[in-house]
Amino acid sequence: HNIFDICFAIELVEEFKLHQQVDFEMLEGLAENLIVLLKDQQLNVLLYTPIIENNKFLNGVAYLVRRFDEATAPGNYLR
Repeated sequence: HNIFDICFAIELVEEFKLHQQVDFEMLEGLAENLIVLLKDQQLNVLLYTPIIENNKFLNGVAYLVRRFDEATAPGNYLR
């Protein structure tokens, strides 16, 4: 979800006309405005959502904490 990396990838897709060969995979619920931007440019977006069993709740929390840590790292969109 690094906006700079995604913008660079968009430039490459445009330059090399790779619209049908490239998918942007993003975690649903993060950077929704970026997802809208990608779709507005008619780019392929694959949204994924982790699903866990009730007895694995702590694993799900750990996963979300890792994603939040990545999203707030220097250079990422929540920073």
